[in-house]
Amino acid sequence: SSGPLKPATSSPRSPVLATAVQRARNDPFLIGTGTRWVAAERYQDASELAFNLPDQPTVFSLNMSGRANQYDLWSGAREHLRADDAMVVAFDANAVGDSLAAVVGGWFTRTQRGETVQLRREQGVIGERRLWLYRGARAVPARSVVATHE
Repeated sequence: SSGPLKPATSSPRSPVLATAVQRARNDPFLIGTGTRWVAAERYQDASELAFNLPDQPTVFSLNMSGRANQYDLWSGAREHLRADDAMVVAFDANAVGDSLAAVVGGWFTRTQRGETVQLRREQGVIGERRLWLYRGARAVPARSVVATHE
């Protein structure tokens, strides 16, 4: 139940987010880490990343501010993270996303803010995501400790 998300159809969005995440996974900040996990706050982003990243890795959907859904792999992330692991996470590029990124930062020994990505469709920019890079996993809490919006 914690395998890669495999969407049935391709995303209507260009793979710009996946391209940025792939760059972040290769960032010098993460040199020397174990597994470099990928996660997103929004399950739609997690699904898109699972489809568009070249190695189709397991992508965790954190859903810290939303309701649980079929992509809610929170327990999977807790089970998989080891002390030397790293994680690249896409959050909304706004104050809420930045505050959630800070919460996740508490689960790791070091945090680095990554690039901000504009998501576009034909009509223009439809949203922005900010990438955050984490290394040195230490303590990922149980979901009940984190779920602040019920």
